[in-house]
Amino acid sequence: MQKFTKFGIILGITLAFLLIISINSNRVLEKDKLLTSGPFVVNNSKYKIGENVFVTVDSLLENDVGRILIITTKNKIYSNIDFNWSKKSSFNKYFKPVLSKDLKICDNSELIGEWKIIMQGTKYHELKIKITDEIIPSEIDNYKKIC
Repeated sequence: MQKFTKFGIILGITLAFLLIISINSNRVLEKDKLLTSGPFVVNNSKYKIGENVFVTVDSLLENDVGRILIITTKNKIYSNIDFNWSKKSSFNKYFKPVLSKDLKICDNSELIGEWKIIMQGTKYHELKIKITDEIIPSEIDNYKKIC
């Protein structure tokens, strides 16, 4: 009888461990979806409030000249990044969606949703990221209503 009990406990622990690994690996796969458009890459498709959004540009083609436009959920230009293949064909930049009196982004609800990253002046398609309603705990004080 003791053999069956020990076997059952070991089997139960093993199955629980495998379930936890499976759930965590699915979360990682959902989070770490790279978005690409030609030489432009964004490291994830979803972000929490307070996270940096990394944009990598690798090997611009000859004559790739333009501006990366970061567009909010309300179709406001949040930020922009100029690029020119003849000056620099590869670079990394990041931005963090934050509240802004100047842009009239007064509370977190205006950050949440789909943002666009448009490569103006090129034929590359836009990239879309989602800002979720989760806030990174260490950033909570930076996201209180400002206007």
